[in-house]
Amino acid sequence: MASAPRPVARIFNKYSGAPRVKRPEAADAQALWDADVLQQSEPLEVNSATPAPIETESFVGKMLFLHRTHAEDESNLYREHFARRRRCFELRIQGKFTRPVRDLFLTLEWPREVQMGAALRITAGWMMGVGHLLSKARGVDISYHLDTGTEDVVQHIGWPMSGADTIIATPDGQAPPDLRGGFKDTKAAAKAMIDFNSGDLFTFVFYSMYADFATWDVCNLPGGWRSKISRFMGDQPIHICTYDLVETASSNVMPHRQSQKRYVMHLAVRSSITQAAEEPGEEVAQLEQNLPPLDERLLDDCEWQSVASGDDDEQEYLSRGGRCVLVHQAHDGGFRSPQVVTRNRESGDLEYSAWTRQDDT
Repeated sequence: MASAPRPVARIFNKYSGAPRVKRPEAADAQALWDADVLQQSEPLEVNSATPAPIETESFVGKMLFLHRTHAEDESNLYREHFARRRRCFELRIQGKFTRPVRDLFLTLEWPREVQMGAALRITAGWMMGVGHLLSKARGVDISYHLDTGTEDVVQHIGWPMSGADTIIATPDGQAPPDLRGGFKDTKAAAKAMIDFNSGDLFTFVFYSMYADFATWDVCNLPGGWRSKISRFMGDQPIHICTYDLVETASSNVMPHRQSQKRYVMHLAVRSSITQAAEEPGEEVAQLEQNLPPLDERLLDDCEWQSVASGDDDEQEYLSRGGRCVLVHQAHDGGFRSPQVVTRNRESGDLEYSAWTRQDDT
């Protein structure tokens, strides 16, 4: 009987360099994992009861990497946590910066370049459009680089560190939150007031329902669309990194070059079942022929918020003038069409109605 898919992760410690750009002919995926990753990293236990230590030239602390399991797994200490939520993975980081830091960024990088055909680039562009809308709703901008042959630049998707779902600054001498406990999202206004410094202890939480590193899928996108990650980047690990830039580099000049980055945290993730890139199945192909339109007007003057109903169902929505445009729900498979959400004043229950263009005025 085949074992359930699971993510495999490795953490880079005592290492501040950037992943080198690999041309397609430079190394196959297995060689890339064995040579570049194994020599500079160590195994990171997924869903561990004990946070793993982080020690780089820029940061000292600890980390938990949590991921949804796809089989009844009593050993997953966080199964109840994921059972109430739609997210596929959660990255929790806690520690102190060892030096002053400038603007911080979070990126997903793949060092071995992948050349996309015209059709696949259309699909990738649509995916980046979805990412742009969701990022804009959270008050941050998404950046990405999918071209090949750019000197000193790896293909990547990135966000400012202010896009983290939770950021907590604990003054020196005070007890920080337990990294194994529960966390609430930090409001955008509160995140804007945080100064990244070398005195406070910082806690960061990132989560997403759009990438499943166990099944190696991009998932839960509009229209129920999903696809294998290997279609876009082949069979190579994804590098999840946080970094700032050297003093001579401008954060506004995109894309950031590898030689300009100073890595704060760096781990590599792949699935236990990753395979070489393959053509999409008929269902995916049909979905791609009818990619749902993206209407940026939906996000004008909105604020990303979350609400929990009585059964602890996690929901996320965009507020608009006292009403809420629902983006997705925790226990409903896939991405729903927008809905207006109100709370019944007598019962306190959430009530839903279809969102229409009239609701945009």
